[in-house]
Amino acid sequence: MFSYASIKGIAFTTNRTTTFTQKFASLRSTFSNIHMKIDNGQHRQYTKLRQKGSFAWEPKRLIADLPPRDVQICCYLQVWKYFAPIEEQIRQEFTFKKSLVRKTFKYFQAVMDEIQKMSRPSLGNIVFIGVHVRGKDMMSPRILKLGFRFAPDYYIKSAMDYYRKKYHNPQFMVCTDDSKWVQKHVDTKNSDIHLINTGSAESDMALLSQCDHSIMTVGTFGWWASYLTRGEVVYYHPQSKPKSPFGRSYVRDNLYPRNWTCLTDDPFGEKLNYVRHCRPDEQL
Repeated sequence: MFSYASIKGIAFTTNRTTTFTQKFASLRSTFSNIHMKIDNGQHRQYTKLRQKGSFAWEPKRLIADLPPRDVQICCYLQVWKYFAPIEEQIRQEFTFKKSLVRKTFKYFQAVMDEIQKMSRPSLGNIVFIGVHVRGKDMMSPRILKLGFRFAPDYYIKSAMDYYRKKYHNPQFMVCTDDSKWVQKHVDTKNSDIHLINTGSAESDMALLSQCDHSIMTVGTFGWWASYLTRGEVVYYHPQSKPKSPFGRSYVRDNLYPRNWTCLTDDPFGEKLNYVRHCRPDEQL
């Protein structure tokens, strides 16, 4: 999704058209407004350009100084600034298919039914908070060796408490690829926390995007689920250890919009169970 959106943004800024490889066609199975031309395999001559790191913002090299001939740009392009000029277009293209959205309704209805049975505050006061916990692959030895940091349980609790103080009746809709970790580390017995299993990654993202606001841990799946809500987003920083392979490319300001809410350790997990708001200029 980042590659698709960023390439579209670069093309808009440089007044070019786009052609995508076949692998991008899979987006059409999830989103209803994807507009793309698929490469037919008859390549014209083009210049290949590789982004200097997944989070590298290169406006001079990839925008201002882009060669006048055809170019192929890769790879991850995980920088929201590339598609900021066409933000509304990207949101519209990433509109979930109605069948996926309809599938999410029953989960929200189940929460509202539960609240009514408990004689809790009126349904009109409910604020749904989508929570995505990415676990399994982010805790693998290979990923950890690269310097990735898994968002700890005390961050998730702090993020939930942040919304509990802000709203009278928040309800947390938790989607994850590691339900065992969530059941062990998140208080799912709390009446405002609901562990959801929709059965597929696509419907998980669709559900999260229908919430009012978001809490993300790490990873681009949670990033896009949060971005598509159009609400407030709380995220965990830093996602990398300093001087690690991943840490050398991680740039907070390139990955997260400035209006998102940042919570961080102080610093790098040295003070356990302690999370605070990031300073505006804090990179770490």
